[in-house]
Amino acid sequence: MSELSRSTGRSGEGTAGPRAQRIEGERVVLREKRLSDAELDYAWRCDPDLARLDAAEPLKTPFSTFLRRYQEDLRFPYLHWHRLAIETFDGKHIGNCVYHNGSGEPNEAELGIMIGDPQYRDKGYGTDVISTVVRHMFQDPGFDRIYLHTLDWNIRAQKCFSKCGFVTCGELVRGEYTFMVMELRRAWKRGRVEGSSPTAGQEKAGCPPRS
Repeated sequence: MSELSRSTGRSGEGTAGPRAQRIEGERVVLREKRLSDAELDYAWRCDPDLARLDAAEPLKTPFSTFLRRYQEDLRFPYLHWHRLAIETFDGKHIGNCVYHNGSGEPNEAELGIMIGDPQYRDKGYGTDVISTVVRHMFQDPGFDRIYLHTLDWNIRAQKCFSKCGFVTCGELVRGEYTFMVMELRRAWKRGRVEGSSPTAGQEKAGCPPRS
């Protein structure tokens, strides 16, 4: 392992484990991040409305500083993190998706998505992103559970996640923000495919709030 890997938890270039090259949904393509994404990603990080949805402050860093860090993240990605760009089929970059195993639990991962381009919100693109990445994540035998956090007032996001099979299993308070914790388990998806979908009560059983 390189010195950089030991000190930061990053992998060396090209050694971060298996990564999805291209995942196709019905309306979107999820692909690896690349340097040409930096300008839009910077604009989205500076957007106050998008920052509010992420319970964060808009980015104040100059683009030159942001770009240097961006290049480093691409060259030395964090272990167990998968960052994907969301594109339309005609190649337009409209947002980002990330999943990672940051909890330490070996069979679960946290998921997050962001539709940065406002022209593609409330048109089914977010739902397709979630369905597509969930299908991909459950193909990996290592993931049995996917969870996420969404602000308690973000009903639009919660409805989108619910449509894709996620159920609320707790709340998480961080400072002044309250998040709904939602989860989806591989067994539930398998049950739905086989025609034996669990009831809402069965789905929530054994799903304590996460901290």
